[in-house]
Amino acid sequence: MLYTYRTFTDVFEKAGFEVQLLEYLDSDGIFHFSEWGIMKGKINRSKRFDERNRDGKLMYTSIILDAYKRSE
Repeated sequence: MLYTYRTFTDVFEKAGFEVQLLEYLDSDGIFHFSEWGIMKGKINRSKRFDERNRDGKLMYTSIILDAYKRSE
C-alpha cells in the first residue's frame, strides 16, 4: 500500500481522529510544512532534523501528521 497524505488522513478520520498535516508532498509534488513543537517528540525523518536535508535543500521527506481522537 502506498500511503499519501490523502489516504493517511482518510484512514485516521474513519477511525474517529481529527488530523493535522505537518509535513507532506501534495499531489502536485509541492512540499507543505507546518511548524510543530519538538516537545511533542523529535522526528528525525523530518525537514528540520534529517541530515540529508542540508544547506536549504530538501532531499528527503516523510508524511508527518498529528491525529487527535475526537470527543464523542
